[in-house]
Amino acid sequence: QVMNMADAQKLAKDQTQDLLGFVEKLAIVSPFEQESVELVTQYAVGAGLGVDATKDFTKAFLDWSAAVGINSEGLSEAAYQLLQVKKAGTITAIDLKQLTTRGLDLAKVIGVEMGMSVDEFNKKAKESPAIFDELITAIVDYSSNTFAGTSEAMSSSLEGLKSTVKDLFTQSAKK
Repeated sequence: QVMNMADAQKLAKDQTQDLLGFVEKLAIVSPFEQESVELVTQYAVGAGLGVDATKDFTKAFLDWSAAVGINSEGLSEAAYQLLQVKKAGTITAIDLKQLTTRGLDLAKVIGVEMGMSVDEFNKKAKESPAIFDELITAIVDYSSNTFAGTSEAMSSSLEGLKSTVKDLFTQSAKK
C-alpha cells in the first residue's frame, strides 16, 4: 500500500522528534556534548541507517568512543570517517590507519564479529554493497559486547560533568 503525502510527512516528523529526544537524553548521560551526538546521528541517517539502526549505532559508537578516549571534538569526525567507508563502498588502508589511530580498530571488528579479513570484506563488498549494513551491525555488536555502558560511566568524569551541564543549559534555552 502506498502512503499518501500527509501520512509520510507525519511519519517523518514523528521519527525526527523521536531521534531528537533520543539525542537529548543520550547527550545528558554521556561525556559528549549534544552537538557532537547530533552530528553522529546525522551521519548515521545520512549513511542510510533507519531510525532504530541509527539509535543502536549512535549508542554503541558513543560507548566505544568513550572507552578509547575520543572527546566531543573528535567524536563527530570519527563517526563521519567511519560511515564514509559505507558510502565509498570499500575500506582502504588509509581508512584503517586513520580509524585505528583514533582507537577504532575496524579490522579487528571485521575479524571478530564477521569472521573475515578486510580484503575478504572488500571482495564481498564489490559483489554486495549490503555487506556494509552487516558491518554496522558488527560494530554495534562489538561495542555492545566490549564497551557497553562506558559512555554513561564516563559521564561522571570531569569532562562528562562539564558536558552534561552545558547540555542542560542548551536544552533549557531551547524550551
